[in-house]
Amino acid sequence: MAASLRERDPWYEHGRKMTYIARLPAWIKSAKNRTDVLRVIDRPRASVTQR
Repeated sequence: MAASLRERDPWYEHGRKMTYIARLPAWIKSAKNRTDVLRVIDRPRASVTQR
């Protein structure tokens, strides 16, 4: 017999979808961590441009 209610995570729903920003952890979105997050993002970019 099939289940009458199947619960899924919000990003699987057909209606409203979660944005990429909503899926990010809170520590990444926190303003106090902005410099650290930007430094980590720039690290691979800097290594590519140096070559």
